[in-house]
Amino acid sequence: MQGMKVEGEAERGPCKLVHDKQAGASMLTGDQVQSCWQMQSDALALYDRAAALGLKDADFVAAQARARVRVDRLEGMLTMVREMERPNEIASAVK
Repeated sequence: MQGMKVEGEAERGPCKLVHDKQAGASMLTGDQVQSCWQMQSDALALYDRAAALGLKDADFVAAQARARVRVDRLEGMLTMVREMERPNEIASAVK
């Protein structure tokens, strides 16, 4: 299925966290989350299109539901990360 292929590419690409040895933590940017969210949204659109064409297999329905939850969670994460990035921009503008 195309949706699963896009999800896999997202997991190996922008959704993959990379550990920054210098910072001692995994770094996450709003741009990275947005790219991950976009690819997951694309996968969900493919699932939705397959469902509209009549695909109703139980495994497919479960995969589509998981994709929807993932997209919603990433959307919330994107909002939070962007808000966390914003104070730095505001502080720089005030100085």
